[in-house]
Amino acid sequence: MPPCPANLLPWEESLRNIPDAQADASLTIIEKLIKNIVSDPTNDKFKRIKLSNPKIHSCITSVDPALEALLLMGWELLDEDTLFLPDDLMMNVSDFPGRIMAAKAYFAKKGAPRAAAGTSPVHQGGTAGPSAPSASTPTTTSCGTKSSVASKSAFQFQNRSAKEAAEKNVANSLADLRRQKAAEYTNKAQEQADANSFGNYFNFGGSTSSSSPTPQSATVSNANPAYQQNMPMGGGSSSSSRASTGRYRGSNVELREMSEPLLSPDRSGGGDPTVGADPHVRPSHNFQKQVEREATEKAAAQDDLRSLQKAKYKQYKNDPALQQRALQNQNRLQGSSSSSQPSNDDGGSWWNPFSGGGGSGGSGGGPPPSGGANRPRMKTVKDLPKPVRRG
Repeated sequence: MPPCPANLLPWEESLRNIPDAQADASLTIIEKLIKNIVSDPTNDKFKRIKLSNPKIHSCITSVDPALEALLLMGWELLDEDTLFLPDDLMMNVSDFPGRIMAAKAYFAKKGAPRAAAGTSPVHQGGTAGPSAPSASTPTTTSCGTKSSVASKSAFQFQNRSAKEAAEKNVANSLADLRRQKAAEYTNKAQEQADANSFGNYFNFGGSTSSSSPTPQSATVSNANPAYQQNMPMGGGSSSSSRASTGRYRGSNVELREMSEPLLSPDRSGGGDPTVGADPHVRPSHNFQKQVEREATEKAAAQDDLRSLQKAKYKQYKNDPALQQRALQNQNRLQGSSSSSQPSNDDGGSWWNPFSGGGGSGGSGGGPPPSGGANRPRMKTVKDLPKPVRRG
């Protein structure tokens, strides 16, 4: 056999080191698998082969060189039953059909001289020449089984190294992310501590915060000579009053109160928001709560009114004196309304100044009768000029 070319792939070398019949069968199986993948690359069933399938088992597993060639091509065994084609091999899968056709042509060309030699006298019982090798003499090839196994192990080692490198990169990325989060947390804590120290910087002697220490008044006075000169000697009444009250302008107590809601309920006021609040600060108004409060008050007032009406009606039903008094009042009101007659200064009949009409005094439209005082007639709506239609 001629020496193997240097540009052959490991799976091609493995097929050249086995008998031609097994190589042809392996090439047929490989060609079917690659043709399915090239025809439909998005179909996952062509990239994931179950070896437990009887048809696939009879084609691949029964032919050991075919499975070995597939592994050398880059296929991976996910488990004992699944053969998988990785995504990185999918990028170069279009190169395999040409190499498969070249391998089939090589084995076809190699088998032609053997078929012709089958009709020679040597194979028909004749004597072979001195240069003809006997059947018992082993033939050595330049690309033996050892090179195939070595290339296969090298390929598997390369895949294992790539996986280890990928896992190492992922671990390094996670470690970098953890360090970044830790640095962000540290910076945030430092900013919070700086903010607390800035708030406590203005507390020259009042109430201190429990989270961070407050600089002493002596340190601040030494840092600011002008402030030290303006301060009274020996600690005057102003400093003592500030220290005693614990609240003054610029203190951390005042800053904390500014961050709280306005008109917050005082604990000593029994929950009343107006107790302990600054009367000069306008509180924030919650319209939703106001509407709910007004609706509740209105419903409570209606309930109280119904209860009072029910109580009075029950008392009226049980007290005959109240019933008699109500009947007398009703009769008196009805009698006074029926006996009363309208009277005015215009002859005892009423007159409507807007329409000009009257009651029993005569037809409407005219002025009131002259029985009363002689006064001019009052103009009505009818005295207005008629509207002029324009357009």
